[in-house]
Amino acid sequence: MVSDPRYDWKRFWYPKGGTCKLDFAGDLDDPESSYAHITNPEVVSFETISRTPCLILLGEPGSGKSTAMEQTLEEIKRQGKPALKFGLRGFDSGSELSNEIFGNSVFQDWLHSTYHLNLFLDSLDEGLLSLSVLSDILSRKLKNFPCKRLNLRLTCRTADWRGTLEENLRQIWSKDDVEVYELAPLRRVDVEEAAGKNHLHSEAFLREIQAREAVPLAIQPLTLKFLLGIYREDKQFTSTRRELYYKGCRNFCDENNLYRREAGKKGKLDIDKRMMIAGRIAAVIIFANRVAIWTGPGKAPSKNYIAIQELCGIETLDEREFSVTETAIEEVLKITSLFFSYGDGHNSFCFTHQTYAEFLAAWYLAQHPMTLAQRMSLLQHPADPDRKLVPQLHEVAAWLASLVPDALREIVETDPDVILHSDIATADQENCAVLVESLLRLHNEEKLLYESRSWLYQRLKDKNLVPQIQPYTTDISKSEDARYVAIDRIIANEKLARTNQLQSSRLSR
Repeated sequence: MVSDPRYDWKRFWYPKGGTCKLDFAGDLDDPESSYAHITNPEVVSFETISRTPCLILLGEPGSGKSTAMEQTLEEIKRQGKPALKFGLRGFDSGSELSNEIFGNSVFQDWLHSTYHLNLFLDSLDEGLLSLSVLSDILSRKLKNFPCKRLNLRLTCRTADWRGTLEENLRQIWSKDDVEVYELAPLRRVDVEEAAGKNHLHSEAFLREIQAREAVPLAIQPLTLKFLLGIYREDKQFTSTRRELYYKGCRNFCDENNLYRREAGKKGKLDIDKRMMIAGRIAAVIIFANRVAIWTGPGKAPSKNYIAIQELCGIETLDEREFSVTETAIEEVLKITSLFFSYGDGHNSFCFTHQTYAEFLAAWYLAQHPMTLAQRMSLLQHPADPDRKLVPQLHEVAAWLASLVPDALREIVETDPDVILHSDIATADQENCAVLVESLLRLHNEEKLLYESRSWLYQRLKDKNLVPQIQPYTTDISKSEDARYVAIDRIIANEKLARTNQLQSSRLSR
């Protein structure tokens, strides 16, 4: 696979719960502009917060957390400072995690010395172990080390971060030595750079983004990558995440390696079959809680892998069956841009990004004739009487809600906060109203944890705002959290109205 261009983006961060303002076009209001101290005073570069001993770095799926962490790690190594980085995704037991990280020779050398060590732990939310188990292991282990000499950088998706680990880390370091920051979206200059390095006309690309109301997709690296690829082919693109990911994954299922094209190594499967096989792999990886596919001889090296033989079977496409053989699976793993070689050898493969796997797993469920109960049984915790979703499957559930209307209505009843991350803006007025009512009701019943989400509420289309919200703003018997949600919804509606007014004014000029 031809590698993507390397971008010289400077990424910025803001305190969790703080303010990150976008300009009238929807891009990040540039923190390096002459008015930044007024427009975005809380948004800072990593250098500004780099002296904090313990940093929790949050971001939305595809926002570039891991890449930003890798850039920071490279800079630290260039300075000659000792550093270690581990992805938390592959550990399926506490002993394995402890041995790999805290038993590492570099870590042990630091432990018996007097210098500082930078420890990077990536993708807390993607672990095979549950978030609560990972958090407990890290808390118990870290408190036994001289953390005054340890700089910890930990990444996690914003929606999956919970305060228990944060409080434990504050006890290990100190209250002032632990800070939580969220990754800000891209600036207009970053999108322009990406277009230029992909040999596209930057202004034409940006005009199409504005015309299609796709700015929210362009200011996140992962969806920007899809936009760039689709624009190269069609000179236009869709404005919904669901359609964008579908088309992007289809493009990735084509032969993208120039040298393999020239050598005639294009494989034997068409794009539709590759897409279906990729969805099959994603569903197994996600719902069986595996990390990678093992293609080598014999048994897979650990239970974290799924052996290629276990993925074989029969699929149906356009009412015709076709065989999913080892050869077909290897073609999808080795030719498409959805996978990369995982680990040290050449016998294991992993999705290039977790979000690809989550979308394709949901898409695969939507392609097959299943009842709603069958689909939901894969997403809901079997022992929960309230039918709550498994936390690690929230993103899959959000995608499924975008693809299957019945699933959206089911999930709204139990986990409406998850639906906020779906393509809810494309839903009808009735579903948006039901979502808001469920959010208010469950917060009032103290079944949801309150977090300010006014920026997500801007995606809702709801003409009946006042009669729905008013009882929660005027009735003091309602819970404090429910009233906060109502206020956030009003603020979001006012921000959306102002943004639309500014954009209309700009277009009229």
